[in-house]
Amino acid sequence: MTAAHHETGHAVACLLTGSELHYVTVVPDKIGGGHTQSAAEVNGWAESPAWVNFGVISAAGMVAEAVCDTLTYPDIDGDWVRLTAVQGGGTGSRPVYDTATLRWIARAVWETAQDQPLAVLGPEFQPEWAETPDGVRDIAAYCWAKAVRLLCANAGTLMHVARKLDRAKTLTGDQIAKAAGSRRHRRHQVPPDLVGTDFWLADYSRLVWRPYGKCRTPKVGAR
Repeated sequence: MTAAHHETGHAVACLLTGSELHYVTVVPDKIGGGHTQSAAEVNGWAESPAWVNFGVISAAGMVAEAVCDTLTYPDIDGDWVRLTAVQGGGTGSRPVYDTATLRWIARAVWETAQDQPLAVLGPEFQPEWAETPDGVRDIAAYCWAKAVRLLCANAGTLMHVARKLDRAKTLTGDQIAKAAGSRRHRRHQVPPDLVGTDFWLADYSRLVWRPYGKCRTPKVGAR
């Protein structure tokens, strides 16, 4: 069910951030084990507060794998869960794609901050992020941490919708919203510390978060 967990993470993040969701599927394609179609990438997102939602949704697939594994296997090693979620898990190459997308989002936002007033990026953008190339990493870390808090607080909904997606293989945005609205699944939560809100900074120092160059994904166990 890893692909269902992953794609449901993107879908639920769309709902929680108020982004339009068209459909989600776990029917494999050339990139990975499924995909989510949304309107998160709105025009001008890199020059507006919309960058936050786009970044959170991009991170949410990887976060969802870690959250669901933590719920399913309470004694599992947290570092291993987080590393495998980003390395690939059961979804083929999609998490590597998501890692590169999150880095691309962070880079685009950082570049906006170099030549435009920071106010255009909204209140969540921290001025110190614009001061050095490390800000690219910090922007990505912020999106990761926000995705962790959102999905941990809605872990029951995440698991419930993932089971429905695994059975149906494809769900529309309306079907996802209906499944997510079931009250009986809202109480289940996961403490964010079990997933790691500082994950990008603590465990991924080998990622090249500078604004230029390739984005590498470390092997499991790398520090």
